Amino acid sequence: MKNGKFEFPQGYQFFGHSGQYKGKGLFERYLNELLKRNPFFVAALTRTANGGYELNCTSGDHWFAKIVSCMDTAYVRFNATVDVVSDGNGNWDFSVGTITTDMQGMDREHQVCGLTFLLLYFSEVIHATLHVYHYAMIAGLEDSTRHCPAMEEWADQYTPGIATKYSEVAGALFSKGGALCGTQHPNSGGFIADSVKALAVGSELFVAWAKCNTSDEFVDKFLLQGLGGRGAIAGTHILKQFLAEEDDIKLFAEEMYSAFTTHGQPELVAANKNLNLFFDDIQISDEEGNKHSFFTFQNQPEPLKHWIELLSVTGLLHTGTFSFSRLLLTQPIMAFLRPETNHFDDLELSALSLLSGTIVGMVDDKHVFTKQFERDLRYLHNANSVADVLSETNRRAIKRRTDYLVEIQQHPDFKEIGWILTDYCDDEIDNKQITIATYV
Repeated sequence: MKNGKFEFPQGYQFFGHSGQYKGKGLFERYLNELLKRNPFFVAALTRTANGGYELNCTSGDHWFAKIVSCMDTAYVRFNATVDVVSDGNGNWDFSVGTITTDMQGMDREHQVCGLTFLLLYFSEVIHATLHVYHYAMIAGLEDSTRHCPAMEEWADQYTPGIATKYSEVAGALFSKGGALCGTQHPNSGGFIADSVKALAVGSELFVAWAKCNTSDEFVDKFLLQGLGGRGAIAGTHILKQFLAEEDDIKLFAEEMYSAFTTHGQPELVAANKNLNLFFDDIQISDEEGNKHSFFTFQNQPEPLKHWIELLSVTGLLHTGTFSFSRLLLTQPIMAFLRPETNHFDDLELSALSLLSGTIVGMVDDKHVFTKQFERDLRYLHNANSVADVLSETNRRAIKRRTDYLVEIQQHPDFKEIGWILTDYCDDEIDNKQITIATYV
């Protein structure tokens, strides 16, 4: 069965199951795998007072509890302990343990689906906020590179679709009645949530990311904050491929920056200065009404290098949408969207269609570490140092992702859970792409 440029084995389940799931524990297997490999789901994990792990949406000052608190009280809340399972070779994985809820008489399978439903809302709020963050980041790059034709040409590759994505997020997701801030019937069909609270939490997320200066800080201070940073998962399989991609970001940023230095030092100095001015002008008001800037990377000695790191790592995060968004079209999970009814109406189907838009979506050669920029660029054509960096980084990325595809095909459950494993493969595998949030 060919999909993109890869021949999938007969019986491969692109959505994890063919409709026969009851009593098989499939959704628990999906959840365990997502908690190991998907950065959105991993971001919901926190440590307990006794050093264990949990998914806790009802208490604590962490992102999972904050985001789920925006949801209507009609939705059942689920918390869970998360066990550590060792493979005997020093590696360990997460596995959902005891699930607690106020809803009586619900079997384990429905509890797992209900917990996954809450994690989907959590992930989609982060996903939507990513589009806003990328809008600001790319607007800053475009504004800061107009003085130099070669740098402007490089920056222009990021801009197509960015304004459209931003307007979609504002109008179709976060607005009252939108897919993430739906109201009770008959007004909308999305997740029922308080739009004021959702916007406030989204703003808090945005500010937290703006205070990250490097890729490493984003991973430690946001993505793995609840677990205690990457050191807490060292030697495990948790986010193994995501972190393998992230490891290349710092080198990519340093080499790109060095290449631009070679190409034109005065232009680079001007771009850094312009970035500083642009992001200093993005301000918020404190409790006393005083305005102040909250982005911090632009105040570093080489802000453009930090910009490359931050856009790349948040692009890697965005890639995780490709797997979890397929769950938006699975009946056992999305039945929780309107638990009082036994069918989906047109409004609900429309909202789910909008939210699941990242199931498929690619732009040729537009992945993180892309080599798109080395060709068809009039001014950069002679900037051999820039083209060389893009080409070499792309070569490393393709090698890493090709090796990963070979590895995951050895997984004994590849046919059933491959749709989760393939997020960080090369372009077109399972209709996916490691992309920033401006294209899809």
